[in-house]
Amino acid sequence: MLKRAAERAAVGLVLALVPTQVVGQEVAPAGPAAREPGSNLEVFLLTIGPGQAIWERWSHNAIWIRDRSTGRDAAYNWGVFDFEQESFLSRLIRGRMLYELQSYHAPSLIDFYESVGRDVWVQDINLTPRQRLELRRLVQANDTDANRSYLYNYYTDNCSTRIRDVLDVVLDGQIHRAATSLETGTTLRWHSARVLQSVRWAYWGMHFVVGHGGDRPISAWEEMFLPLRLQHHLEDIRVVGADGASTDLLGPRRRMFDLEFEAAPRSAPGFAFEYLYFGLALAAMLALAARGGAVGNRPARWGFALVGGVWSLAIGIAGTALVLSWFLTDHTVLQFNENVLQLSPLSLPLALLIPVAAFGRGVRLARHLAMAAAALSVAGLVLQVIPRFDQVNGVVIALTMPVHIAVAWGVLTLIPRDGVDGDPADPAAAGPAPERSPV
Repeated sequence: MLKRAAERAAVGLVLALVPTQVVGQEVAPAGPAAREPGSNLEVFLLTIGPGQAIWERWSHNAIWIRDRSTGRDAAYNWGVFDFEQESFLSRLIRGRMLYELQSYHAPSLIDFYESVGRDVWVQDINLTPRQRLELRRLVQANDTDANRSYLYNYYTDNCSTRIRDVLDVVLDGQIHRAATSLETGTTLRWHSARVLQSVRWAYWGMHFVVGHGGDRPISAWEEMFLPLRLQHHLEDIRVVGADGASTDLLGPRRRMFDLEFEAAPRSAPGFAFEYLYFGLALAAMLALAARGGAVGNRPARWGFALVGGVWSLAIGIAGTALVLSWFLTDHTVLQFNENVLQLSPLSLPLALLIPVAAFGRGVRLARHLAMAAAALSVAGLVLQVIPRFDQVNGVVIALTMPVHIAVAWGVLTLIPRDGVDGDPADPAAAGPAPERSPV
């Protein structure tokens, strides 16, 4: 009898220490219900907080499927990529990055995120046994050499949307019906600015490359490209449970460990004035150099030529790359981008023409191109009043327009009109004055 009591106590201890659930889900009872296919499975949503690397700042997620009959704990993660993949840089630039699904031992995956200081939440996904079985079938069908790779898209096809989509399939479209008409008041650009605000080069670069498509209001369905927003929206969704009654799709959150982690920013900042100050400072430097060069200060003339040339080179390369991206890449969010008015390919030849013109060559073309680049930049601001030209690119305009105007003004000031292309600006250079005719 003592032996039997000891065995019972040991079983009770094991059941207490090895949970058959993570949050709020009762153990399947014995009897016919327990024998229903899929009743041996438990399904959880893993949501991982942001990390330090730039690609980790968007947070992350995975689906955890536990099979009580085999003891297998598998976490399915659609966010795996490899820097060593063939043509990695080319694929990144062209918008053809390959990501893949990988399965991991779920407790080990959670331990890994704890070791790198990233928060993890676990929540039950309340599915019927049939839906759990179907979910496992779908993810396992994806977790093969033939199917695990997919063409990644930052906003429409990523680790989070893959989880959204596979859950929507097993729920017969209930997530899509609940979320597709739900307005969020946010845009892809707003979320990108919110996430990237602490990395200024990435913040400005995002504003540069994202075109009109990034300013379209998005629904809750589209907003689920972000793992933390997927978690938030799924918590608000009610589904039909196994008993036919309505129930929450997700159970309560369980935070796996206490860490001092960097929480995701809640709002998108506006750094337009900060970039305007920088643009005005650079414009003032160019204007002073041009003014000094105009009165004979040779170092000032060299300074204007150097800074104006480098600026034009950077702007011209960026603008050319932007235009080419519309036709040579799959980044649809880059298309119809008004920033081409601020970063015009017209600036590229100015990289050479400004230094040359500052010392008397190619003046006419330099004047025309500098004035055209400035006019396009001003037009980009004026066109903001037209509904179809209201891209949210204030930080780009604030930085570039003052400098474009300063470059154009500097070329006009440093190279007077009467010195254009071989017409001597100095009267003495025109040769001796004609003799006076007798009266």
